[in-house]
Amino acid sequence: GINAEYGRNEQLSTMSAPNTVWLHVYDLSMGMCAALSQGLTGQHFELIPHTGIVVHEREHFFGGGLFHDRPGQTHYGTPAKIINLGETNKSKEQFEQWLEQIRPRFRMQDYNLIEWNCNNFTDEAAKFLLDKGIPSDIIDLPRQMLATPIGQSFLPMLQSQQARMTEFYAQNGGDANPLEAMLQTPPTTAPTAPVENKQSPDENKQPIVFKTQKHAAQATRKLIEFTASLSLSPAESNVLSRCPDALAAADGNTLLAIAGKLDNTQKFVALDLLRPLLLADDAVVAADSALLVDTLVAAAAVEARGTARMALRCLANLFHSQSRIVQLLENAHERQDAVLTCICQSLARTDDAQAAAGAAACAVNFALHSGRLSDDTRTQLTTACVDAVGELAPDHAGAPLVLRALLAVCSDNSDMCALVGALEPDLARHAKCAASAPTLAQLLVKLGK
Repeated sequence: GINAEYGRNEQLSTMSAPNTVWLHVYDLSMGMCAALSQGLTGQHFELIPHTGIVVHEREHFFGGGLFHDRPGQTHYGTPAKIINLGETNKSKEQFEQWLEQIRPRFRMQDYNLIEWNCNNFTDEAAKFLLDKGIPSDIIDLPRQMLATPIGQSFLPMLQSQQARMTEFYAQNGGDANPLEAMLQTPPTTAPTAPVENKQSPDENKQPIVFKTQKHAAQATRKLIEFTASLSLSPAESNVLSRCPDALAAADGNTLLAIAGKLDNTQKFVALDLLRPLLLADDAVVAADSALLVDTLVAAAAVEARGTARMALRCLANLFHSQSRIVQLLENAHERQDAVLTCICQSLARTDDAQAAAGAAACAVNFALHSGRLSDDTRTQLTTACVDAVGELAPDHAGAPLVLRALLAVCSDNSDMCALVGALEPDLARHAKCAASAPTLAQLLVKLGK
């Protein structure tokens, strides 16, 4: 059976003789099956298997077409289990000829998560190579699991994973290494580029928001790993089962509760999934507003850089509109002070460009709506931005955004313009930076220079 042969060293499949046949078993649920199935269905499912057959130094699999890759380096990540199926007397050439013969039966349009999937292919491959198939419970498990309510809740996520995998290999070919491609994009704890609203011809008057989410699947996998030993409520377990593709704005409060149970070094994965939800109009419930703001402000102040960066991006998204500023901060002076202190302290983190850039994005959104804030808050924000302009190098990721914040807080406010003039920031040092030049030119006009 499947469990009797599980537990082998996953490195063996890349170190053994080429004619050894291995079965790589991946978990399409990314750990959610094992963590949630017993509590939600009364039946324990270890995983939802995707399998690849490894022989002659290649891993072959069916996922909307027949593909091959380096063993353990496919788009499905690290195998959850590895099974040694035996030794084959079939040569590499014989196996490749057989693959060409069966290819018409394993086309993109033939793929079905339940009826005709990766496990059917590896079963046929094992029978050709060894005259015996893969363990029968692997073939039956997807059907059994997807017949349950929790299995049905996983279905949209599995379909999304399959679509991404098919697109990847269709674009990059059978030998493409998705892990190398991933290294060329920022990891979860690295910066997510601001995606700015382009509706206005003057983008300096638009809020800065963080929409891009390239690694939602990895964030989900890590969140499941981090919460495996925690006691989660039914609502929290339900949200985990729907990550990342079936989340709604109403799930934000639950993700925030999950984040509160994690160590500071782990909170970033929950905040990364929360971040895009905060852009929805119905993301904030007034009764939870204090908790939401306080939690994000506290997370932005921790030493764990990934969590601090993600919290600042969440705050930037949270305060992207004037109505949100009014709802959360107007007439709440202590909360205004707490958020402002958070922004000012993060702007001063010159050793962490991404934290400073996130804080600068918050400052821009605050400054755009500073008319709804107290005079003291506007003054403190202006002073913090002036200090940051003097501290940050012209090529610093946060410098252009800080200049945008200064421009916003000075717009139609002669008192703030006079304050900036009195503080005499060295603005000229930023003139050679192409990203800063347009904003700087407008700011100098405002200041009468």
